[in-house]
Amino acid sequence: MRSKQFFTTRMQKAGIPEYMIEGAAEYLANHRPAGAFLEFVFSGNFPAAARCADAENQKAFYAWALFVFESVPGDRCGSPAKYKAWIGAGDDDEEEGP
Repeated sequence: MRSKQFFTTRMQKAGIPEYMIEGAAEYLANHRPAGAFLEFVFSGNFPAAARCADAENQKAFYAWALFVFESVPGDRCGSPAKYKAWIGAGDDDEEEGP
């Protein structure tokens, strides 16, 4: 399992806007739901992500695409079903307890 630090470091190196890293890393490492832009990115809906991206994320769009392609495991991205399943898998982790 890849850690939050792994994803944080990869995003920093890729040029992802700093204010986006925490939310994206929480989604990737801890199954936390993300905002609309990140949901579209991780669901593989880049046209929708482009439409709702702010100016900084528009500039970093190539960095987002490269980061997802190179660093994000396939069970966490690529379709709306995978996005929802990854978040749902986090619910299972919470129910198990210590």
